[in-house]
Amino acid sequence: MGGTRLTVLDAVKVFAMIMMMQGHTLDSLVLADQLDISRFPWIVWFHIRGATAPIFLTVSGILFTLTLRRRDNGSMQPAQAKQRVRWAGVLMLIGYLLVFPAANVLDLPDV
Repeated sequence: MGGTRLTVLDAVKVFAMIMMMQGHTLDSLVLADQLDISRFPWIVWFHIRGATAPIFLTVSGILFTLTLRRRDNGSMQPAQAKQRVRWAGVLMLIGYLLVFPAANVLDLPDV
């Protein structure tokens, strides 16, 4: 397996993420009287959507386990550790920017 990712698992995870996002926003996109889960196509959508969270969590767990692989002696390769730290920094930066308290950096003194 080396340093490669399992593309199929990543694709299934992305599909499950899209289905979850679509499921959470569908109520605002479709009129309530048209969203009848006892009729086609909504009954199919309803059953598929019910499986998205378990699929997402299962695939995420598998991928998480695969990414935590270590050498036989329990140590981690330095390049792998560096990559994990870099991704943690990127994710923290994105999270901070999502809740940035000002329109831009120059507006920070006014916040």
